[in-house]
Amino acid sequence: MEDFEEKTPKTNGAKVIRATFSLPSSCLEQLDRLQVEFGRKGHILNRSEVVRIGLAALERMRQDELQSAATYVEHLKAGRPKSTANAK
Repeated sequence: MEDFEEKTPKTNGAKVIRATFSLPSSCLEQLDRLQVEFGRKGHILNRSEVVRIGLAALERMRQDELQSAATYVEHLKAGRPKSTANAK
């Protein structure tokens, strides 16, 4: 994978959209660990910024690396889980 020396284009004036999606608790724990690790290196980032770093890294991967990375994630069902509180 290439180094990240190239600057990513700034989002000055770009529309920011709030997106909601589901992640397993293990992924949220990974995000938190990465935030801490970046903080130790002097980069205070929020979860959104960590996710965007991941997207930038994915875009720089070769096709074979992307295919390999796709095998590491568990497929989740789309949509909200059914509430057990309202079940009859």
